Amino acid sequence: MAARPTSAGDADQDAPEWWRRSANFRRVPIIAMIVLVVVLFRATQSHGPPSIRTSCSKPSFVLSTTHTVQRKVVQWTATGPPGMRYQLTLGASGFVRVDGNLKATPDYGVTKDQMQAASQEMSMDGDCKQSGRFAPFRGSGTFNVRMFRFGGTTSMPTATNVDTVELKVDPRD
Repeated sequence: MAARPTSAGDADQDAPEWWRRSANFRRVPIIAMIVLVVVLFRATQSHGPPSIRTSCSKPSFVLSTTHTVQRKVVQWTATGPPGMRYQLTLGASGFVRVDGNLKATPDYGVTKDQMQAASQEMSMDGDCKQSGRFAPFRGSGTFNVRMFRFGGTTSMPTATNVDTVELKVDPRD
């Protein structure tokens, strides 16, 4: 059997072969610790979007939480008829037509600056379900998250509130 080449700084050069081979096993606890940290990190991350009973006729949505802090991600899942155009808003009571376009109006007690879109205007997928996320960043308080269904014509667009969920937002520490 050929002798293993040694380097000048090899402290185990005179150790038995089984001892030198066991050096590979000394890495196992380090690897196990790395895997454990990754698993724990993934477990503490937010889970997937909230579940909702799919309905291809009645539009609705759910939030991952109804109490959060400013700038923390809130996930949502919406359901409704395929092709339905909709938008989720935070702090908007409705929409008014201005020059042929729809403009959001704030809830009572909410300023224009506190109002925000919780989704972009979207069109419902063929499977009648979509998910997304937003982070309330324009103030703390209790807000209504509303789902508006868009319809009408190009010259006379309409927005109808089809579902509402209350969201309490605390200031970030």
